[in-house]
Amino acid sequence: VTAKEVVNLRALPSVEHEDAVVIAQLKNGTVVQRTGINEDVGWSRVVYEGKNVYCVTRYLEVIE
Repeated sequence: VTAKEVVNLRALPSVEHEDAVVIAQLKNGTVVQRTGINEDVGWSRVVYEGKNVYCVTRYLEVIE
């Protein structure tokens, strides 16, 4: 997957939890592997630079 534009990559799948800090930003064209998705809450788990991080699913697009 890649970002539709730019998406924040977080330590936890939350924007409210104090430990859900932004680790990096994924820019369009940078491809990462999605390793999980929770459609009920709208978060995806991706591997970025060897780390599991989380981002909002609707900001991602699947690369074919």
